[in-house]
Amino acid sequence: MKEHYQTYPRISPTHLRSEITSKTVLITGGGYGIGASIANSFAQAGAHSIILAGRTESRLLSTISSLSASFPATKFTHHVLDITSKASVKKLFDELKTSPDILVNNAGYLPEPKNFLDIDLEEFWKGFEVNVFGTALVTQSFLRHRRDALSTATTTTPQEPAVVITLNTIAAYAARAPSLNAYCASKAASLRWNELLSEDIPPLRRAVHQCASRGCGERDVYKVGAGWHVHGY
Repeated sequence: MKEHYQTYPRISPTHLRSEITSKTVLITGGGYGIGASIANSFAQAGAHSIILAGRTESRLLSTISSLSASFPATKFTHHVLDITSKASVKKLFDELKTSPDILVNNAGYLPEPKNFLDIDLEEFWKGFEVNVFGTALVTQSFLRHRRDALSTATTTTPQEPAVVITLNTIAAYAARAPSLNAYCASKAASLRWNELLSEDIPPLRRAVHQCASRGCGERDVYKVGAGWHVHGY
């Protein structure tokens, strides 16, 4: 098996134009790094509209400025969002004028890497608050918003199932990494939750995208003690 560290023509997003051209995409953690790259790929695929959501408005605006210059045919908007806040998530969906076709759960959090005996359990639990609760909260709100929109749609509106893409990591499957128990456990929980979504919602088209990256891609990374601490949402 050949390993690839750069994209290549066979997997170009442009091959998906027939599927994506009319679609609206909502991306959490979309202000920079992996989220911004995902937005770029959907724009290459010809998405009609891309909504970037994240905590830092300046980064969202900077990314939108860059993407708009490269893809003038795609409409880009942004919303400041804390995925762990019910009020913030409700505000996002209340403000949306149309229901997105695709949700990309990119926002995530890496708790401070520490031995379980030493880690502050509030820091440990924050991984679950963001990676499990926050992701579930956004997904449930998205599905309810889409259900309500389709219930009032005309008979000529395509009744396509929602698409939920959730980024994850190889750590959810097989990691035995010292000092990363909080991160690996929260990602494993997120994976199992995502697998069970289709049992409750059979028409749902869902996918788990493994992001097996070193340093978690281009996310904010800074040192805390002897380890690395990553804010990715």
